[in-house]
Amino acid sequence: SYVIPGVKKLDMEMYSNTRESQTYTFSPDLEDLRIDFNFIIQVTLTPNLRKLYITTSLDSANFVSPELVKLEYLQLELPQIESFEETGIVAPNLKTLILTNCAKLSDFRNLEQFQNLKYFFLTNCGYPFGLFKEDSFPMLERFQYDGNGFLDPENFKTPLLTFPPNLNELSIKCRDFINIDLSTLMLPPTLTRLTLLDLSFNDGYFHLGENLQYVHIETSTLRFNSSFKIPHLAGELILEADYLTFDSPEFMYHLPNSLTRLQLIANKKGKMSPFIRKIKWPLELGDFAFKNFSIDYHTLELLNLKESILEVIYIRGGNIKKLNVDLFPVSVKNLTLMEMGIHELPASFKRLNNLRQLSLMGNQLRNVNSVRLPVSSLEVLNVRQCNLRLISPFLVSMFEESNKSAKLSIRATGNLNVNVIDVRIAMKAIKGLSLELNKFDETLREISNNSSRLSCIYGIFDPYSDEAESSGTSEIVPDYDSDDLYNGSVFTPDEDYSDEDDYSRRPNVIVEALGLISDDESDS
Repeated sequence: SYVIPGVKKLDMEMYSNTRESQTYTFSPDLEDLRIDFNFIIQVTLTPNLRKLYITTSLDSANFVSPELVKLEYLQLELPQIESFEETGIVAPNLKTLILTNCAKLSDFRNLEQFQNLKYFFLTNCGYPFGLFKEDSFPMLERFQYDGNGFLDPENFKTPLLTFPPNLNELSIKCRDFINIDLSTLMLPPTLTRLTLLDLSFNDGYFHLGENLQYVHIETSTLRFNSSFKIPHLAGELILEADYLTFDSPEFMYHLPNSLTRLQLIANKKGKMSPFIRKIKWPLELGDFAFKNFSIDYHTLELLNLKESILEVIYIRGGNIKKLNVDLFPVSVKNLTLMEMGIHELPASFKRLNNLRQLSLMGNQLRNVNSVRLPVSSLEVLNVRQCNLRLISPFLVSMFEESNKSAKLSIRATGNLNVNVIDVRIAMKAIKGLSLELNKFDETLREISNNSSRLSCIYGIFDPYSDEAESSGTSEIVPDYDSDDLYNGSVFTPDEDYSDEDDYSRRPNVIVEALGLISDDESDS
């Protein structure tokens, strides 16, 4: 017995090896009760409870309960119950119901008593097919489901999803929903937030309610017809599918002013008719992703990114050949141009003086001239799988007096033909440089074992290498002295090098190796 007069809140954790049922009673003054146990118990609930948490990982609980008219919050984790009626709980004024890990629960009919419910969350439970009707749960504002619908196989094959009429937030995350018929999917017009992850839909068109402010959908196939418009109050729109299709680009010319994030992600193939005029970007928009829509240089121009204030730009898939840095806004901090068919880089990225991360992954940049980077702000350069032979062309700005203390991390795995001498000289000359490469060379492995700035991972096949495509092998450049580490002892960590060593006394060697020969020197 835990009848303690005056106690309003009680938190109990009870663990025992006994298999015998134990009975617990509590003070009528109790308003907030939390019980965590691992054996069979019988609980006599008190009528003044406002919050109740019952959690077990093994057995179930038997409840002796009056009508709990004051109970507003109920959270249960009861893996053994098959019907909510087994709990015996009657709470006509319940506002919040959270069911977690109720793996055997398949009969939800007793939940219909909670018509005043406002928040209903299900995690790792079966989906409550048939519970919602168009006129039921009129007070429900938020429904969140995260789990699998396997407990009702008949409904699960052709699920008909109906929702309460006044729902504001709907979130369903389920790996196994199959072929939801979009013609019967009736989302309440009151919805302001919609999250649908890992559901599958038939071949119809998806429609978004006009009051939606947040949308996040991830599925296999998603289609929007030519009349599609982003809801006028939308702040975030994230659409991700293996196959993402827009019958018309018209919606891109009418982006709502409230939009802060727009992500159109096709993991396999995106389809949209060509732009015919420039995009006008909302002043609030800071994050834009556009994946696998195979854009060309003209499309990149019409995107009109330079007129935006975007801070995050992610574009993947295209054929723009020569990159023009003037097409991007000065505001950008994280710029990803992945697999864009870029063969030629601009001489300088320095106008992008807010840039912190730049990814050019998957572009064929085999022959790169000197590229000046805004290293005063840039922290990470990703040139993975770019078929590079030299790292040094990206380092010219590191030698400017104003950038002597700059630090730059270059991620360059997947470039299996990188010149080892170039890497060694660059690492020796630039103390602020850290580099990530593959373990394709013994010298690099030895250096990485003694240097905190060089990381080598195990070798991988480089799908972007011309040599790899033609012969299935990669050329390894054997032009190094294996006795040297940054032109020093293999067993000497980089921290032991001082400014007085032989490389710092021979700056011209470094300058020449990095392609920084001055005009005077080149004329002599």
